[in-house]
Amino acid sequence: MTPRLSIIIVSYFVRQEVEDCLDELKKSDIPLEVFVVDNASTDGTYEMLVEKYGDWPALRSIRSPENVGLARANNIPLERLRGEYTLILNPDTIPTPRVLEQLVAYLDEHPDVGVVGPKSLYADGTPHSSFHSHWTILHILLWSTVPRKWTSWWYDRPGRLRERDVMFVSGACLLMRTRTFKKIGGYDGAYFLAVEDAADLCRRAAATGLRVVYYPRAEIVHYGARSSENAGVKPFSLLKTREGHLHYARKWYGVGGATLVYLWLQLTSVVKIAALFLTSPASFRTRMASIRAHLFVLRRLRMGTAA
Repeated sequence: MTPRLSIIIVSYFVRQEVEDCLDELKKSDIPLEVFVVDNASTDGTYEMLVEKYGDWPALRSIRSPENVGLARANNIPLERLRGEYTLILNPDTIPTPRVLEQLVAYLDEHPDVGVVGPKSLYADGTPHSSFHSHWTILHILLWSTVPRKWTSWWYDRPGRLRERDVMFVSGACLLMRTRTFKKIGGYDGAYFLAVEDAADLCRRAAATGLRVVYYPRAEIVHYGARSSENAGVKPFSLLKTREGHLHYARKWYGVGGATLVYLWLQLTSVVKIAALFLTSPASFRTRMASIRAHLFVLRRLRMGTAA
């Protein structure tokens, strides 16, 4: 049977989350093909896929010999996609049959929409940030500086949770037309681990003349940040996040924008190191881990570095 929906899941040290996600997908009545790209995990994820799901015709298990990052891994199945629509899905989500049906129906009913994303929920059912209407240099500066707990009141406020056209939806669950995904060449592989990979993807999809829509009637539980937490790679992930900020600024706002972002990111690392030494209430071990991460970024982040 020709699949209606192609799904791409990238995993990195999230064996249990992948298993839970696939178990939920198997409940769907929509004809699926599911690509799980394992980014060189050593926690037995790929072995679990072969042993538990080897007889599931919909599953295509792919083992990357190295961690190529989220964007490049999502592109690996690009030429093999056969579904009318492609769902980019984080493994730490619960993709119920209902949310799949709602998203597919939305694109069926709105031919002028190229990308649609649902409302993301915490495990307790509380909504959290699922889209952004803008992503400018100012947004990058604030996102890289202000603690998430201080901005959540703005991004998660109920007034934002209505259907609307947006700049981009969360890459944790993003449905787009496969022909559009292929036409724009998938993700920009220069992003390794950054919020900007979805921003860049949606901007290029919108440039084809199609809308990007946040659709809150469809809801999905997204636990968030499991891969980075489980792998324990804070210095590396911090560097790759900041390289993503820098690449986006350079690509969409030129050398001037990239220079401003670079200087700001390096300054914030210096300030954070000083604050950790002088005022942080965290334990010595926690403070030293954060200090090492920022020192790592100060040494490695370069203006000409691609993410």
